[in-house]
Amino acid sequence: MGTNNKVLHCRHGSSAQQLNQNLISAGFEPVHLALFDIVDGSDCISLSSNNFSAQLTNIDLVIITSQYAVEKLTQQLHPSDLTKLQQKNTIAVGDKTAKQLKAAGFHNVLLPENNDSEGILAHPQVKHSQQAILLKGEQGRDAIEQAFKLANKKLTTYNIYKRQWLTLTSTQLQTALSCDYFVFTSGEIALKLYQAVEKQNKSELKPWLDVCTFVPSQRVASQLSQYGASDVINMQGANNLTIIQALQAHKQYDR
Repeated sequence: MGTNNKVLHCRHGSSAQQLNQNLISAGFEPVHLALFDIVDGSDCISLSSNNFSAQLTNIDLVIITSQYAVEKLTQQLHPSDLTKLQQKNTIAVGDKTAKQLKAAGFHNVLLPENNDSEGILAHPQVKHSQQAILLKGEQGRDAIEQAFKLANKKLTTYNIYKRQWLTLTSTQLQTALSCDYFVFTSGEIALKLYQAVEKQNKSELKPWLDVCTFVPSQRVASQLSQYGASDVINMQGANNLTIIQALQAHKQYDR
């Protein structure tokens, strides 16, 4: 770890290539570890149903949690249904999702102040909504559903994609552990990786938990701290610019 420059990340697809280039430009050495593929979720088939088409007439808000959800929508929806959805007020979780939505023709894209479940719930459009749909992956964002239920507001959830986790080799894990920094864009990704290490060789988990780790929110930071991670930094976001700025600020401070 002598260079103090190697950064592990688990971005997916084109996002991984973009972050690799950003890291190189900023003077870091990227180490990409692919943890998952994106496949259809259990409710993906529902997007082409008559019930979904009819529901679009009545909803006043759409909440979309990631760029993967946007990709599934543009692939699966009938063009007329996609046109209806594009006219709705749409909460995007993260700058990347917002950018994808605008590129896909969505007109009223809104961003919460903080890109986590608490930030979404605090948005005025969410507070005023009476009938919303949540389009997400099969894991996470349960806090949104629970909050709508407690407020007696109607929310219909569609799990339209899921991560299909890949099996990692001991060589891949050793390469990852040679890094100076870990960047995890979700708590689920971090925990899956820690669990993979623990399963292969429990004695190696402690070095992993001691690596300086950057995460997108305080909720994820608390998750990892409870798991045993000792040096966790909340970046307060997960877009590439935020990641680079957080790494540069830490490296400057750490000199």
